[in-house]
Amino acid sequence: VEHGEASPVTIAHLGTLLAKRGDDHGAFKVFEEGLRKYPLNSAIINNYAYTQLMKAHVHEARVLLNSLPKGTEMYPELLATFGLLRLWEGDLQQGRHLYQQATELASLGANPTLARKVRQKMHLELARAYSRQQDVRSAIQHARSGLSVKEGQADYRRDLQALLNDLQTRQPMLFPDEE
Repeated sequence: VEHGEASPVTIAHLGTLLAKRGDDHGAFKVFEEGLRKYPLNSAIINNYAYTQLMKAHVHEARVLLNSLPKGTEMYPELLATFGLLRLWEGDLQQGRHLYQQATELASLGANPTLARKVRQKMHLELARAYSRQQDVRSAIQHARSGLSVKEGQADYRRDLQALLNDLQTRQPMLFPDEE
């Protein structure tokens, strides 16, 4: 990346990997360098916006997604990022709808693994959104739905279980069968 020789796909993946490892500064640096070299690349824009959303930087993510060129093909991960943005903006119905479209598109593209991951991520992010709104019952419902996705993603499962445990601590009376 520093030598300007990385492909857009490499930049998009490296930025995401750095963010997942907790190196936000490094991730943002990689994404910014990528955007300087490839300002219209949808993979870099998508992954950068997603990383911003995972840090609750909603405005920054909106600006990035608005910078996508007109006519950009909507692929499952991009639709899911738009869904996540809508959830953070408080439009849970539209956010869920975009995640569902992403799941369907992945299924139509014969990628059942991606479809399961998107569906699981949708439930995780809906659970988080409902939790932010203090709607514990809905948060629990989505956390449990996300945990029921077979062959999903391990880190989503871990996050769902942690959220469910937190919800149980905050509202133990909603878990009568587990006491």
